[in-house]
Amino acid sequence: VDRKRIYAIGLSNGGMMSLRLACEAAVHFAGVGAVAASMPKALALGCRPSAPVSVIVVNGTDDPIVPYRGGTVRVGLVGFGEVLSTDETVALWARLNGCGPPAAPVPLGKNGRDGGSRAMQIDHDCPGARVRLVRVEGGGHAWPGGMQFLPALLIGRVNREIDAGQAAWAFFKGVPPR
Repeated sequence: VDRKRIYAIGLSNGGMMSLRLACEAAVHFAGVGAVAASMPKALALGCRPSAPVSVIVVNGTDDPIVPYRGGTVRVGLVGFGEVLSTDETVALWARLNGCGPPAAPVPLGKNGRDGGSRAMQIDHDCPGARVRLVRVEGGGHAWPGGMQFLPALLIGRVNREIDAGQAAWAFFKGVPPR
C-alpha cells in the first residue's frame, strides 16, 4: 500500500464517516469522498483537520433523505440529525483547505439530461489539496451510475450520465500525495 495515497469514500452515512475521517485523521488520508452525504452540523463545529485533505462531494439536488439544501436527515418520519447544505459542506472544505473561489460549473457525462437529472462539476483550486462538487441536478439519494436500489418514489432518481466511482477515482488520481 502506498501510504501517501490512501482514500476513503462512502454513500450516505458512509460518506459522512469519510468526512469525519478527514476532520479527525487527515494525516492518514490524501482524499475523501462523500456521495449522497453532507457534513453533519455537529461535526462541522469542531472540524479542525491536522493537514490539508482533498474532498469530493457527489450529491443530488432532489435527495429526499439527505437534503441538498441542508436540514434534518430523514427516512420516512424518523429524523437522524442535522446536516449542512451541500454548498455549505463544500465551502467549509474549501475554507479549511485555503482554496480560492469556485470555478464555473462544467457539465459531465453526456452533456444532457438523463432521466431528469444532469451532472455538473465545480472545482476549487487549493494549495496542497483539491475540493470538487459534483452536483447531480434532479438526482436522488443514490450512487450515480449505480442501481436504482429502491423505488424512485422513496430515494429519488439514479443519474446515469456519470459513474460516481469513476468520477471519484479520476479526482483521487489528481490529488497531491499525503
